[in-house]
Amino acid sequence: MQKVTGNIYNQINNEIYNLEGDKWWRPDFSLNLIKTLYNPFRVGYAIEVFESFKIIPGKTSVLEVGCGGGILCEEIAKKGFITTGIDPSELSLNSAASHARESNLVINYEKGTGENLPFEDNSFNVFFVVMYWNMFRICQKLFLRFHVS
Repeated sequence: MQKVTGNIYNQINNEIYNLEGDKWWRPDFSLNLIKTLYNPFRVGYAIEVFESFKIIPGKTSVLEVGCGGGILCEEIAKKGFITTGIDPSELSLNSAASHARESNLVINYEKGTGENLPFEDNSFNVFFVVMYWNMFRICQKLFLRFHVS
């Protein structure tokens, strides 16, 4: 298998996440497909894993790296987890925070990247790196920093 170079990651265009307006939650925009196509599977699977490890929602802090408009964070928060999302796009974070408020969900959103997390070590019990554009480059770093329980 060929190693992916940093140049490949630099070619990814992430400007879709910086579009004006609340694109994440509009049913007629492509980003909403994440909610309808991926969330049922990934949330269901995550809950199965949590249950198998006896991870208790109200006592467990969860970080999603690359949270975008908050589509996964909201589902995790609805399950009772203490939820935080980080993303480099301020416009996506604004959309996420606005929608969480409208949905009466308490979710902490902060600007940041997986490569340079704005948190102390061991701040979270669980983390999600689901659709982060360079997730493979940071997973090992996350495991080492947070000693996932």
